[in-house]
Amino acid sequence: NPFPNNNIVIDITEGVASADPYDTGNLYLWVRDLWEDGSDGTVDHLSVINNAWGAYSRSFEPPVTIPDDRTAVFVNMRHPAQMLHWQSFHRLPANTGCSGMTGSLDSIETLWTFAAGSMVKSSPALGDVNADDALDVVIAAYNGKVSAIHGPNGDTLWQRVLGSDILSTPYLADVDQDGYLEVIIGSQTELYALNGEDGEILWIYPAQGWIYSSPCGADIDGDDCLEIIFGGDDGRIYCINGDDGSFVWSLYTGAAVNSSPCLGNIDQDHHLEAVFGCSNNYVYAVNAEDGSFLWACQTRGPVTSSPCVGDLNGDGTLEVIVGSDERIHALHGETGDSLWSYTTSAGVHSSPCIGDIDNDDMLEVVAGCNDATLYAVNGEDGSLLWSYGAGAEITSSPALADIDNDDELEVIVGARDKKIHAINGTDGTILWQYETNNDINSSPALGDLDGDGNLEIIVGSDDWHVYAFTAIIGIEEYTDGNIKNSHFALSQNYPNPVTERTSIQYTLGTACYVELKIFDVTGRIVSTLVNEEQPSGVYQIEWNVAQSQQVANGVYFYQLSTDGWSQTRKLIVAR
Repeated sequence: NPFPNNNIVIDITEGVASADPYDTGNLYLWVRDLWEDGSDGTVDHLSVINNAWGAYSRSFEPPVTIPDDRTAVFVNMRHPAQMLHWQSFHRLPANTGCSGMTGSLDSIETLWTFAAGSMVKSSPALGDVNADDALDVVIAAYNGKVSAIHGPNGDTLWQRVLGSDILSTPYLADVDQDGYLEVIIGSQTELYALNGEDGEILWIYPAQGWIYSSPCGADIDGDDCLEIIFGGDDGRIYCINGDDGSFVWSLYTGAAVNSSPCLGNIDQDHHLEAVFGCSNNYVYAVNAEDGSFLWACQTRGPVTSSPCVGDLNGDGTLEVIVGSDERIHALHGETGDSLWSYTTSAGVHSSPCIGDIDNDDMLEVVAGCNDATLYAVNGEDGSLLWSYGAGAEITSSPALADIDNDDELEVIVGARDKKIHAINGTDGTILWQYETNNDINSSPALGDLDGDGNLEIIVGSDDWHVYAFTAIIGIEEYTDGNIKNSHFALSQNYPNPVTERTSIQYTLGTACYVELKIFDVTGRIVSTLVNEEQPSGVYQIEWNVAQSQQVANGVYFYQLSTDGWSQTRKLIVAR
């Protein structure tokens, strides 16, 4: 213990939300003092690592000075989920495609559209690339142009032209441990690392074939640096060091690897494995640390769909889910043996996502198909839960989130009918559709772009544009006896964490008496911001933390209470 005279209080709530969305509990917390840096008495590093999922959340707050007077030190996990909420294809290295955030997207409008310069077939990645506490969007167009977009308003942060024919989705991560995100993306026969702030090329790794696979990463060998894994159509799966692009290992399969790899501890050995599909009809699992072979499973057709991993049957081990020609497969993670397969009527090039869409405490599998159908099947036995017919082939990979704040997951997916579809997860009925001007092959990403505490949906289209959809905010006319909770809403404060001031927005569906109070973790009232009768409408209240002497760094809760309704959210003060 480098700090024997101090208690270190660490709030890792947001880091855990990002690193462990399914509450697997397989988490490691790293708190380090780097003795060789000449600054003893500082917390230099704080991170939460999920070794099973490969998810990684690092705090940007250290170094934090440790006083010598035995007082407690508060260190905040200042890398909240929304700052790196959808970092790669299908969100996490496990390729689950499921977000734990909520929204109010029962009806939508465009927050912004962005002209990408060519068809957008790859998928967006979301992260704060310029460290301004706002979520940004990174997207690649088919003509080789990579764009970083300011999430709140759709303005261009930077653009970088690489090789052409980009299908690879960017991977956002702090690969060089400098506290800022980098962009990793494949283009033609090269993998690029770009500076997230300005798009400058940091390093280039030359592969032997075209890279259509999307990269993913994790600290595979325990050296506190991320490694990057990706496939190439030269028949190889590659692993390289994220900090400098140097070679670690590669494995030759003999056929194109256009499937994007996923990472997970599928054999319970406390080490990550990489799972990927291949055009020779096989799904492979290899040891991510050295590329050694674990198992191979033969399917009935080329596997361009990307696998995901999750515990489908509740036995405490991970299964592998992947699509191929006319099949959705669930495989035992340890052996590659079949758990079940579901037969479709056409190829499954859409990558499956997993989540509890029917609230039975078990995971379901959702995947699109070239027969213009979206399938939802029970994860335990592969039986059909429901199917949804789109107007054309579905090669876009679905995403899951509670987008309308009803405590149930919805499915969001694009199709070649030019539309983005939002579908109720419980029964497969349509919630809404939005039509673009060309096919949608891009897979949607989800995140809070405008800082209001609610999700936005971001997706690319073959019409050369990227779309960001947000909720239509409106107050329904009140009639007695018809008050619904959806008429009342309390948004997440912004900015969060709070240094000086923060704004809290709330919506009232009818005139009522309102109390808005701030509490500390013991339940003590720190501040009363509103205590009065208010008419229906949307309100925004500012809390000036700097003016309050009794507010120390830490976790606080703010609660909005009306007649018969209340909601509580958490905020963090870090001055």
